[in-house]
Amino acid sequence: MSDDLVNRLRDSCYLAFDDGTNDYAAAHKAADRIEELQGRAAAVEAKLAKAVEEKLCATDTLNAWFDRRKLAHEAVDQAVIDAASGYLRTSRVGGMPKKESDLVLGVIKDMARLGMFADLFARAAERKGQTDE
Repeated sequence: MSDDLVNRLRDSCYLAFDDGTNDYAAAHKAADRIEELQGRAAAVEAKLAKAVEEKLCATDTLNAWFDRRKLAHEAVDQAVIDAASGYLRTSRVGGMPKKESDLVLGVIKDMARLGMFADLFARAAERKGQTDE
């Protein structure tokens, strides 16, 4: 609702109903209610703007304090290496040749060193962040 509508409603001095009756007091009550709701909407919009600004500030602070991409590389890469190592140990017990197991682990370590796993997780997180907004 616009301020113009509120002013027109007050100026008309009555509220016409479908049955042909009108009510001066109802028009003023409706105008007051519209102004009240506009005030609430403005307050909610201000709170939303403040929350968005706080989120952006927090993100900027994290980016300034930490190289989050490097931290993610270390955490993700080590988790992948640990999981692959455990799986390959189990595979060796099950009959996989040690040479093949070592070769697979070497490839995984090289991929981790190059940051391939962390990049995949970072891209997935960015896409998720874009779809959440």
